[in-house]
Amino acid sequence: MKIALDGSFLKFPFTGIGRYTELLLKQYLRIFPHHKYLLYRLVGLRHFFSASQFPSKGLEPVAVKTPFIWGSLMQRLRDFGPVDSFFLKDIDVFHGHAPYLPSLTHEPTVVMTIHDVIPLLYPEYVSRSAQVAWSSFGRKLPAISKFIADSESTKNDFMREFNLPPEKIVVIPLAVSSLFTNLKQPPETAEITASLGLDGEFILTVGRIEPRKNLLRLIQAYDKLRQTKKFSGKLVIVGAKGWDAEKFEEALRKSPFKNDILWLGYLPDTALVSLYHAASVFAFVSLYEGFGFPLLEAFACGVPVVASSASSLPEIGGEAAIYVNPFDTEAICQGLDVALHDQEKRTELVQKGRTRLSHYSWEKTARETFKHYEL
Repeated sequence: MKIALDGSFLKFPFTGIGRYTELLLKQYLRIFPHHKYLLYRLVGLRHFFSASQFPSKGLEPVAVKTPFIWGSLMQRLRDFGPVDSFFLKDIDVFHGHAPYLPSLTHEPTVVMTIHDVIPLLYPEYVSRSAQVAWSSFGRKLPAISKFIADSESTKNDFMREFNLPPEKIVVIPLAVSSLFTNLKQPPETAEITASLGLDGEFILTVGRIEPRKNLLRLIQAYDKLRQTKKFSGKLVIVGAKGWDAEKFEEALRKSPFKNDILWLGYLPDTALVSLYHAASVFAFVSLYEGFGFPLLEAFACGVPVVASSASSLPEIGGEAAIYVNPFDTEAICQGLDVALHDQEKRTELVQKGRTRLSHYSWEKTARETFKHYEL
């Protein structure tokens, strides 16, 4: 088979969908090497580079095609004709990420992964362009052979929005990169933390800086911990600036403890894994997550987790986290307090986190996903 995957998200800075594409394809190259693979950039020229220039290595054997048209224009042209057929005329399978779909003359097997439905449920959390992209997705559904959701939560949300029959969609959970599981303690941890001035306890959070990550309430909860003298360490925020980050930046400036809140921007996994290992607590209090890679990354690195009780996170984390109402700053504060100071609970969370990881495997994800290419 010749299989095309949407490679639009394999770009800097890496996000969850880019990581999904990378790790899935690396498993395919290992488990199913006799098939042909193509990365196709639906976004067009905006991200024009070869596979050797991807943020991570290991995809160099894969062919890459990029339409020589700007992505915004390509989207409009797809409404009028099969503009992608010139590049994808001989493929057997196209695997994309909702809501983006090529326009083709022939009918390959089309598999679509639903990572989340945030633009439909909470349009205020996303950019206008994301809302527009999803607005026309309903009429594309007949062209899709199989839908894959990252979690039961996402599956249920998607089915409610589109009245999809259950047999059309399957849940295939993701997993954590081996980089986070192969080292008990990265040798450079002390060096990295020292270079950042992290010589004591700190609360860590990871994710793109955008409204749904709920960083304003996390900062407020941290401020309260400091004001009540329940914590004297730092808050470390790792993530590239995303859509509508202005309110977050304002909250940073206004915090009475702003000198102890470090926003490090995007970090490569090699540095990130060290921060996970050194953190006192990992906080992940998003308002909505389709899956949530950082949850599993924290489990792998042995750090106690305080997570949101919303969307997919309780499903993914099981009993290995303290769950809090993400809309309640006091609840977030209390959860952090327990995770920081209850030593018995901390030990329990770390043990359960490592056990929880056994539920997830990229090899299993790849094998389950590949089955749906052979419909």
